[in-house]
Amino acid sequence: MKSQATMGRRFKPFRRTGREVLLLAGASLAVLAGAPAHAQVAQDERVYRQEALAHARSIEAAWRRLETFIIEESAGPTDWSGGSPPAATGWQAEWTLRGIEARYCENTLLVFLAPERLKGTGTDHRTVHAAPLAYGDGRDPALHWLENGRAEGGAGRASVALPACMSPLPSGRAALAGMVRDPFLHMSDRIARERREEDCGTGEHGDGRTYVREVTRAHNGRGDPVGDPMEGPWELSIDLCRHDYSHWEHYALECHWDAGPPHNRRMEGREVWRRLRTVTAAGESLGPPEFVSTSCWTGGALPPPPVPEISETDQEETKTEACAAGYTGSIGYRRTVTLRSTRFPWDAAPVTQTIYGDWTLARDDCVAEPEPDFRGPDHGDPGGDGPGGTAGSSGDSCGGPPPGSPVGDVCSADGSVGPGAGNGGGDGGGCFLTTAVAEWRGESDNGPTLTALRAFRDGYMMRTPERRALVTEYYAIAPAISAAIPVGHADWKWIAARIDAAVAAIAEGAGDEAFCIYVAMVRRLQERWMPAAGPASLHDGGRA
Repeated sequence: MKSQATMGRRFKPFRRTGREVLLLAGASLAVLAGAPAHAQVAQDERVYRQEALAHARSIEAAWRRLETFIIEESAGPTDWSGGSPPAATGWQAEWTLRGIEARYCENTLLVFLAPERLKGTGTDHRTVHAAPLAYGDGRDPALHWLENGRAEGGAGRASVALPACMSPLPSGRAALAGMVRDPFLHMSDRIARERREEDCGTGEHGDGRTYVREVTRAHNGRGDPVGDPMEGPWELSIDLCRHDYSHWEHYALECHWDAGPPHNRRMEGREVWRRLRTVTAAGESLGPPEFVSTSCWTGGALPPPPVPEISETDQEETKTEACAAGYTGSIGYRRTVTLRSTRFPWDAAPVTQTIYGDWTLARDDCVAEPEPDFRGPDHGDPGGDGPGGTAGSSGDSCGGPPPGSPVGDVCSADGSVGPGAGNGGGDGGGCFLTTAVAEWRGESDNGPTLTALRAFRDGYMMRTPERRALVTEYYAIAPAISAAIPVGHADWKWIAARIDAAVAAIAEGAGDEAFCIYVAMVRRLQERWMPAAGPASLHDGGRA
């Protein structure tokens, strides 16, 4: 007695019309045998699907194997119209047992299920045709459907027209068809260019000649060369050869000199010479010079050159210039002016020349202007309510500075001390008091105040040794004074007013007044703050 699974497969030919009814009948038999109906139906369906999918996969595997053989493994052109491909293709006996046949001709490969009735699934080729799409992993389309000599597609599979060389073919079969080009039947020509170089021939020179030609070679679909190549004619591509040659090169030599040692005649014109220039593969060469012609001529002996009549007269010119600023007197200069008269025998009148000599110093009467005497009886308050002063006293009067007192503007770029430092520290500038006030006001180092006082120092203060000595002395005591004045002290405001007065005097050209203002300010600050700062020497505040 057949099993229930076999009975289920027995009724598969009627699946397209009443498969559900038959499955219910099989389920009823399973219930009578004691098995649950739903379990028997599920098992029967799973077996049915597996068998249909196995047939479909065998068709596709056989088609892929034949495709690989044709494209990659065959040793020459191949085709077969019988049911079974040659053994060399790797055709498996399993495929023959399933009833799978294959055709290949005119670049078309067809694999199909030949039997009308299939093992395990009856005659239901439609199930095998749709099995990859219905029961597979969902990524493969359905197979072809062989009908009336055509491979009909559908559900993601394009139709394929089958050549007449495959006839006769059955209809109503699951199949797989496609174009597979036989690489041995499809040739293509590849053209390459060959290059050949030759040296120049005998009697030639240069870098040689280059020839090219085309070589055509047939290749099959796999890229393998087939047959002998066809070589085209050699054609000249580059010609760098030249025939050896020789030619004359002409050149001229001037022949001109005046009479005089070692010649006593005059000669003018030129000589023409030539030489043979030869160019070969060995290089270039020049032959010996050969005389061609001359246009030189000689005249008779020349008389000695005439002696010109020359007379000279010297005169003296003078001029006077004023002394530099700060000096009195004048400076005198003089130079020699020569009048030369020259006359050759052929001159109708003498030719006169004026020759000027260089100016030379004749006298220097410049004397430095005397320094004003600022030593007065007033050594009181320099400018009103300032340090140690009283209101109403003259702040712009200045007497002779006592020993060790600074004078003048001594601003430089070597270090400074200001109200922001408190302890005498600075920012690298040397105009200690002025820079401190400028920083207090927020002025830059190249502002108008420092610029004016630096110019005053470099001009007015450097004019005499006494002033230069006082500038040096200022650097010795100014740091101590600046360091001694506390931050925020009222004296900084007073110092700013004195400096503004000095700058105003400089702007008006009153250098002496500016000198007096600065002397009085520094002397008063020295008297007030130096005891607190301690004794200072000329080297205590030198420039860093």
